[in-house]
Amino acid sequence: MEVVDLTLPLFSGCPSFPGQPQAAIFPWHDISFHGHRMHACFMADHTGTHVDLPAHFLLEGKTVEAMDLERFMGRALAFDVSSLTGRGVIRLSEFQTFLREEEMEGAIILLHTGMDVLFGKGEYFEKEVGISEEVARFLVEKKIKGVGIDAPSIDPYPFEVHRILLAHEILIFESLTNLKALVGRAATFFGVPLKLTGCSGSPIRAFALRE
Repeated sequence: MEVVDLTLPLFSGCPSFPGQPQAAIFPWHDISFHGHRMHACFMADHTGTHVDLPAHFLLEGKTVEAMDLERFMGRALAFDVSSLTGRGVIRLSEFQTFLREEEMEGAIILLHTGMDVLFGKGEYFEKEVGISEEVARFLVEKKIKGVGIDAPSIDPYPFEVHRILLAHEILIFESLTNLKALVGRAATFFGVPLKLTGCSGSPIRAFALRE
């Protein structure tokens, strides 16, 4: 098994979704003075590569600590939809052309759009990418476990796809990277969050074990 890192770097001042506070990571203790090194970190719970929980959009939705740990990992099915990037959200008829014969139930669907190469540039948050509501409903019918994308959001404002998926406790993994390495390959995805009590999301160290 080969480990594939799917996580963007997280650093002080790293790009944050419009309207969210910018991450600040700064020295707190110094070896020369305190005898040890420690940093203080300030950031939103949806900073960088992260997972969205039902509480993100649902008043009574589950928060991070209430979700079973096994929900953050599972069999991955990665699709290269980069040819559609820049045309708006992916429609069902378009998405179905990429489907393979693998069983989708219980899988974590990963969408390689190629947007991760724009991380750090204005276009990263400006391009309209993601999936349509009809694709989201199709994935609900297929009883998938989660869906991930290498863009900052699975859909643009007003974020109806978020509501559709999270209402069925289908987790959303955003701002992933290196997803192309999983296309057409058997792999297991891991996107485990910090156990942040009461939070609607968490930064994650996403990776996959690829056969």
